[in-house]
Amino acid sequence: MEQSNFAQSQYPVYTLKPVISRIIISKALIVAPLAILLYAGAYLNFKFIGIQIDTLINISITLVIFLLVAFDLIIEYRKALRLEYYFYQDKLYADGQWIMYSQIQHVDAKRNFLDNITHTCDLVLNEKEKLRHVPDAYNIYQYIQNLLAQGRNSQQNLNVNVGNANTGQ
Repeated sequence: MEQSNFAQSQYPVYTLKPVISRIIISKALIVAPLAILLYAGAYLNFKFIGIQIDTLINISITLVIFLLVAFDLIIEYRKALRLEYYFYQDKLYADGQWIMYSQIQHVDAKRNFLDNITHTCDLVLNEKEKLRHVPDAYNIYQYIQNLLAQGRNSQQNLNVNVGNANTGQ
């Protein structure tokens, strides 16, 4: 029986993937103004040096900036494909770290303008950890709330049982 509980704790109870389109849109909104600034900087640099900018140079600069933006978005997309949040019976694995349910006091769903458009939200677990760009569905939020409550209850029961065993009861 003990081995069965150990085997169950090895596999996630629930896996949650963020919405990839939301990740790409937010990255594109950051990179696009930077690309425009890069183009303006290159343009002004050529103007101040006194070099005449012909069509070929203009197209070359635009093409290089477009390739840089595309490359950055492809990298972000590949990272987003690998991003998952794993919920176990007593803990959560997110962003390369383990978070015990006992460390999470309250889960809050935060939304901004882009989240309203893409139907996503950020689940804030505490001051440091948040699950970013998860689907904004009430059933997912409620399921995670219930899972955290079950995890906290099982952790408290485990602590009580260990305490009873130490006192000889």
